[in-house]
Amino acid sequence: MQGALPDQAPYGLVHSELRRAADRALTAGERGRALENAAAYAFSAVPGCEVRGRRTIDPWQSAEIDLLVGNRKREDGLFYLPEIILVECKSSVHPVPVPDVRDFAFKVKHRDLKLGILIVAAGATGARDRRSAAHHTAAIAAALGTRILLVTTRELMAISTAGEFVELLHEKYFQLAASGTFGADG
Repeated sequence: MQGALPDQAPYGLVHSELRRAADRALTAGERGRALENAAAYAFSAVPGCEVRGRRTIDPWQSAEIDLLVGNRKREDGLFYLPEIILVECKSSVHPVPVPDVRDFAFKVKHRDLKLGILIVAAGATGARDRRSAAHHTAAIAAALGTRILLVTTRELMAISTAGEFVELLHEKYFQLAASGTFGADG
């Protein structure tokens, strides 16, 4: 799944994996892997991006990284985002809670990276406008230099090209800069 693919080619795969991630007949692990597959297909289609690691465990066996994305910052790709991006996928039917956001922010910070992207099925706890619950945790992380973007499976289902995915992530990155939290309504 490394390297760029034609702009529309992987989106049939992205959507198929997103549907699998929502299938309650599957186990939580199967749904999680399907969401990781969808994310990997989406990032691999972006010019200049490649998935450099999947389900990577650190040497201390204390943390798993769902996806490690390399970004060559091409003008037609994720130009505004950093060169290395951690991606965490949460297929739970419940909004992502504070501890999950805090743990992910720590994974990003611990690696001295600037950006992590949470791809979630059900948004995040709390409210962005009040910066409550998970939104508050993301705001604290941003104030400390660790930015977290929140992308929902609903948003991913609505896009059909790598260009639309790039625009979605750039818009969320700018929203994050303006609002100080997630950069999503989540």
